[in-house]
Amino acid sequence: MATNELKIVIRLLKSAAKKFNELDSEAHFALRMKQDVTTHRKKLLEKAQLLLNLENEIIIPLSVMKGAELDISYEIKEQVASFAFSARDAIKKNNLFALGTLLTSMGSKEGEGNYLEKLIEDLEKK
Repeated sequence: MATNELKIVIRLLKSAAKKFNELDSEAHFALRMKQDVTTHRKKLLEKAQLLLNLENEIIIPLSVMKGAELDISYEIKEQVASFAFSARDAIKKNNLFALGTLLTSMGSKEGEGNYLEKLIEDLEKK
């Protein structure tokens, strides 16, 4: 059974995933329906910033996890750090394609969960 700390982390991750998906939808809408490249880029940058901020948001509840959940906390830290690294790299290189495909893999299909959603699913099984 998950401790309160893990439940808090899962709640924070779910909130981030929801906001991430909303920003993604808004970015696609701006580009496809309005041909608004400026808003599209802005939303992509907001998605990336969200991933950068996520590292700091989960640090305190992760830091107090112990016992059997210590390994889980390391796994979460590692994955979220990887998400943030990709976001930071895409921003630094001003790579719109990379910004648009954050948390996805090559060959992923529409409607398929992204890496953050998959992490949440894995955590909820523990």
